[in-house]
Amino acid sequence: MNNLQIQLADNNDHYAPGATLAGAVHWQLDFPQKSAELRLLWYTQGKGTQDLQVIDIANFDAPAQTGDFEFEFTLPQGPYSYSGKLISILWTLELIIQPGSLSTRTDFTMGPDRNEVVMNAMVEQAAT
Repeated sequence: MNNLQIQLADNNDHYAPGATLAGAVHWQLDFPQKSAELRLLWYTQGKGTQDLQVIDIANFDAPAQTGDFEFEFTLPQGPYSYSGKLISILWTLELIIQPGSLSTRTDFTMGPDRNEVVMNAMVEQAAT
């Protein structure tokens, strides 16, 4: 049975811009693979066309059927994780194994004070 995992360091899933995002990936597969990579990316969810931007990629050379690798990324200054009425911006790590297009994701939050920006909270603050 195929098993893919992404583990964030200290089980932390809230980060500030410019912080180091570290952790480990693990896989155990039923077949040999051609490539394995971990992508740091953000994407939009909600109304309209989905936007997606890959910020960085960690390639794992000569992957075996079983792999354990540590990773480290420096987060950019933005965009922040955001929740609004029409659209949200989400940050994730995505582990992709080829062939077979196996993948798994781990979401995290990146923003001021390590929290997402919430539109309703901004409107309430402006009204007071």
